[in-house]
Amino acid sequence: MKKQGTYNMLPSKTHIDNDVAYESQPWILIQEGMGEGVLLGGNIQSFFLLQGTEYQPTFNHTYILAVEDDSLTGEHTLHGFSRNLESILQLPGARRNIQGIIIGRFELESQVNHADLESVMRSKNLTVPILSNVDFGHTTPIATLPIGGNVELKVSRVSSTIKVASY
Repeated sequence: MKKQGTYNMLPSKTHIDNDVAYESQPWILIQEGMGEGVLLGGNIQSFFLLQGTEYQPTFNHTYILAVEDDSLTGEHTLHGFSRNLESILQLPGARRNIQGIIIGRFELESQVNHADLESVMRSKNLTVPILSNVDFGHTTPIATLPIGGNVELKVSRVSSTIKVASY
């Protein structure tokens, strides 16, 4: 049963990465825009492994993709992230129906920097809003995202919002 009601996600002021507390940077705009759809995603490596199984979601409806990655591959994290994302975008309906992308905060050990992440995301030639450094993934706090819920994503230089419309 879907619950009605809305709430906005807010960025945290601090986060913990490998037991060390840091002042959080704000969410990072990669591409401006507005999008709305069903929230799909999770850890990009696990989501990638659903391909070809009965558990792979269909992309025959509008959706917002929320993805994050761990630091197990160290300096190669961004390369793997890019390859997995491209594979997902090649699935039937995925590129046509995507309405936005939310990217979780990368661990420091992953060695992913904003400039390189932005370059990778722009190489995908998507015309949807893209927001990164959001509080979910492998750092604390970890926001619980309502996979299957309806989400509105607004990304602009003035402000960015993630609004969960139903879950």
